[in-house]
Amino acid sequence: MSSRRNGIPPIIWIGAGLLILAVISFSSTFASLVRGEAHEEQFSAPGTHKVTVQVPGDYYLWNHYKTVYEGETIKRNKKFPNGLSIVIKDSEGLEVPFERNGEQSWSIGNHAKTSIGYIKSTGNQSYTIEVTGDSNENVILSFSQSLIRNDLWVAFRGFVVALAAGLLGILLLLWGVFFSRKR
Repeated sequence: MSSRRNGIPPIIWIGAGLLILAVISFSSTFASLVRGEAHEEQFSAPGTHKVTVQVPGDYYLWNHYKTVYEGETIKRNKKFPNGLSIVIKDSEGLEVPFERNGEQSWSIGNHAKTSIGYIKSTGNQSYTIEVTGDSNENVILSFSQSLIRNDLWVAFRGFVVALAAGLLGILLLLWGVFFSRKR
């Protein structure tokens, strides 16, 4: 490693760069959690929305009662409005059994949601979600698998990148400092 920039070995520059990457990754992941950004596509109801499911499993319809949707902050009652009904149809137009289940909820920062119900999907399927009825408020929904597979996984990946880059950066910095002293 004979090429040096300003008398500093390249390994120290790489280590410092990795530490900067770690700080940025940690900060952006933490800020995302505090802001409570939704990590799945949201849509408003009443109305019709099409979704595609790739992986088999239970897919939940979520009621976002505290969120930011299209730049607007939404805060409303946690309870799904009684005047709205939900029908989910497969790509052939057949109604899919929708199991009501409001047991799951998630809240962090400026975002909170609760499950309305779920369907069991075999995967590789398109669905149409029809929400009809009268509501004097705009309801924000999303359709995805359970919380752990989405929100927590996104945060976990960000923190793992930060941890890995930080540890590698520290090791490279120490290596560079140790070997630069011997020369």
